[in-house]
Amino acid sequence: MRYFIKLSHLKIENANAMSSPITIGFPAMTAWLGAVHFIERQLRACYKDISLKNLGISCHNLDLQTYKGDGDFIQFIAGTCNPLEQDGSRPSFIPAPRCHLDVSLIIEFNNIDIDSNTLIEKVKNIIYAMKIASGDVISLRDCNILLFDEDEDEDKSIKPIITALMPGNVLVDRSDLLKNAMNEVNKDSFDALGVILDYIKITSKSTECQESGNVIWSSQRKESGWIVPISIGFHGISNLGPAQEQRDQSVAHRFAESVITLGQFIMPYHIKHIDQILWTYDTDLTSNLYLCKNEFIK
Repeated sequence: MRYFIKLSHLKIENANAMSSPITIGFPAMTAWLGAVHFIERQLRACYKDISLKNLGISCHNLDLQTYKGDGDFIQFIAGTCNPLEQDGSRPSFIPAPRCHLDVSLIIEFNNIDIDSNTLIEKVKNIIYAMKIASGDVISLRDCNILLFDEDEDEDKSIKPIITALMPGNVLVDRSDLLKNAMNEVNKDSFDALGVILDYIKITSKSTECQESGNVIWSSQRKESGWIVPISIGFHGISNLGPAQEQRDQSVAHRFAESVITLGQFIMPYHIKHIDQILWTYDTDLTSNLYLCKNEFIK
């Protein structure tokens, strides 16, 4: 038996939409797993043996705070109107992309002897007092416990979880597309960013009908489905060591850069196995990688 905390229709405002230095949109997976890690640490004040292991996320709505005028080709970040300075001038600011979200989360936790109602109330209190992806939690429709029986037929056991995530789009990892494409690319002209752009670009072409002379336009992408670039972790680019004025002197410091790959938003009814939608931490110290891992394609 596996146990999940379901957070249904969690509405968040002004979440950080800059998932990496070069991608804007759905918040990075590190932000979501970071929120789960914070909830776990808060719960351990009461339940020292509790562990929140995996996370599944379904996006019901995303409102990216951008503006595009009539005839404009690009979109502009919609900033905030900050208070004026004492002399009446506008204060300096850094444009930060924001988004409003409506998501549902399922968080797997280990089986410990606790009262479900008490756990739910504590999770609710933590949720309303925290930020998620730097955004403010506005409302939470429902919070309860879901059970997944591994001994029963999986098609039957997974239905309540799929129902809890509908209607929405579940984010899964599609690094397999990136790996397959990179294996086909000439190593002398290897460009991982170019491969990602090949999957997200839309190619339009025209064909002229010989009989009528009309021009028909069509558009297509390299791969069907809602494929997007996502940030799934960090790659260390310096050695581990101490740093001046660091917050926690007991933890080694290192500089890191974002790891970007391809992800896909899919409808939950496409899921055949529960682990296909779950994300967890995965560390590879040999390669200096600190990643969020999902096994949609094993």
